[in-house]
Order: sequence, then C-alpha cells, then structure tokens
Amino acid sequence: MTRPQISRNNNGPDRSTEFMSRPKPEQLPKEFAALFVKADMWRERQSTATQTLNHITDPARDTEATKADDEAATAAVKTGKPAPARDHETQLAADRAQAARDAAAYPGIVRDAITEIEEARKAAAEARGFGTETAKLKDKLRADLDRAHATYLAFLESEARDAWIETATPMLPLRNLVTPADILNDLTRGVIPDQTAGTTVLANLYTALTQEN
Repeated sequence: MTRPQISRNNNGPDRSTEFMSRPKPEQLPKEFAALFVKADMWRERQSTATQTLNHITDPARDTEATKADDEAATAAVKTGKPAPARDHETQLAADRAQAARDAAAYPGIVRDAITEIEEARKAAAEARGFGTETAKLKDKLRADLDRAHATYLAFLESEARDAWIETATPMLPLRNLVTPADILNDLTRGVIPDQTAGTTVLANLYTALTQEN
C-alpha cells in the first residue's frame, strides 16, 4: 500500500487534473465540479481534433484524392468534356491546413482550463479550515490504533496460551511482533511503502480476525 507523493517535474505532462488522478467532485468545494466538466470537454475536443488531423494527414488520403480526381477526369474526357480541376486534391490540402490550425488551438485552451482548476485548488488550500478534516481523522486513527495495539497484544498472549495448553508450545508469540504503533511512525514519515512494519501489522491484524486456526 503506497501513499502517493506529490511531485512536479518537467519529464511529462501534469496529470493531476485528469479523471483518474483527481478527487471526486463531491470531495471538493462545489466550484470544482463545473471546472472539471469544462476541462474534460476541452480535452475530449482536443483528442477528437488530434484524431482528425492524424486521419487526414495519413498518406492513404493522398491516394484516395488522386484516385478520385483521376476518375473524374476520365469520366469527363470520355464524354468529350475537359478534365475538371483536381478538386479532391485541392480540398484535401485545404482540409489538412484547417485540421492543423484547429489542433494547434487546443493546447492553449486546455491549459487555460487547467489553470482555472489550479487557481481554485490554490484558493482551497489557503481557505480557513483547510486540513482540519484530515487532522481529525489522523487523531481518530491514532486512537483506533492504540486500541488495536492493546487488543492485538492481548490476542497474541491468548493465542500463545492456548497453544501451550493444547500442544505444549513454548509460551512465545506465534506471529510477527510488529504492532499497530508502527503504522503511526509510517504516517509521520508521510508514506507507507510496500512491506513495511505498518503494512505487515495490518496484514497480521486482518489474519487474526479472519483466520480460523
């Protein structure tokens, strides 16, 4: 279980405002919902514009336009008329230029939408009471873990006693001696990486509650 670390670098685009990386609107001040809708709309339109540009600049479109103009010329000459202008090739060039202009406009629009979100985020971080809920939950977690610590140690002692009575096993804990207090240390450090004492004791507590034997 890994707690995400906030890090901004120049190695790639900032994904923090995208759907899978941001909090749900109901977790945030109400103005974020409309800002997310706007940003998502412009991202979707940018994606469509990029797809259109990729399609229209595919070399296969040149082949199609040339073939269409050749067929139009052949049909006209067969009926004694002059070969028409190569309208398909001309139109393809015009459509490509327009698609390129459209696609080039979207990065700035998307950046503006993201900037609005960032401004709202900054305002929320500076608002009175910011962080209060997290602080309360951390205090509750500390109290819950203190209770779990006592229960866990009592469980280890009881389990060892039962094993001694049943099988003459030495009166030693049968499980890892890390305790819920280790989780508090991990929280203080700001991260719970995989397979640390904190995650180990969570696994032990889960096993203690669910394992029949």
